[in-house]
Amino acid sequence: MKAIQLAAQSRGLTFEPRTSSELGDYFDLEQVGRHRVLAVKTRMGAFQYGASTSKAILFERETGAQKLIALGMAFGMSRKVQGFGDVLVSKSIFPYDDREMVDSPTGPAPNYSRTRHRQANAGLIALFEREVKRTSYTFRISFGTLLSGGARVSSQQFRDELFNHAPSGRFPVIGGDMEGVGFLAVAPAERPVWIVVKGISDFGEDPVADTAPSNRATACLNAATLVLSALQNDG
Repeated sequence: MKAIQLAAQSRGLTFEPRTSSELGDYFDLEQVGRHRVLAVKTRMGAFQYGASTSKAILFERETGAQKLIALGMAFGMSRKVQGFGDVLVSKSIFPYDDREMVDSPTGPAPNYSRTRHRQANAGLIALFEREVKRTSYTFRISFGTLLSGGARVSSQQFRDELFNHAPSGRFPVIGGDMEGVGFLAVAPAERPVWIVVKGISDFGEDPVADTAPSNRATACLNAATLVLSALQNDG
């Protein structure tokens, strides 16, 4: 919330608090470029009331929103090619909890043969691709697949197992989060209305509580900066 407010104020945008019986507290940025923009905070994850699934469904129903952007923090896949504060833009999501657990010689193993990559909204992908071509940023921006599910990932081994077991899709795996998967419930797979734009706050290797607050703040601010810049510069 603070990151969006800072990014909005630096661009001369409105950031007015609002409230409704359905959504609770949210924020009105009014007109950003040619887009009408509202921001609502969710709880961590996708599965609790008030988390991304329920808030996305309520938000669309309450406001008539035509597009949804999930904004916040994510974990990166590799310190060798990524850094804290780099921004990840989802071309697709791989819902890693949607799996069959089967027996193997080494114990239970995930079977992802029936799990499908879910594509983000093509128009929103194009919006951010245009922005990256016309504007230079101090942080790196990557497009690809996000691994999204319910786990708070604080294990390099688990992160790597997710990466190794996930079937190859059209796009490289660039990171993961807990909220993007909730947006899959808003619309049919063939008509997605969402995209996920998140900054890297950690690499899924250390306890979440150990993530430096400065890394969280930078991740969120960079993601908010990219989102609002893309919207403001679009037409």
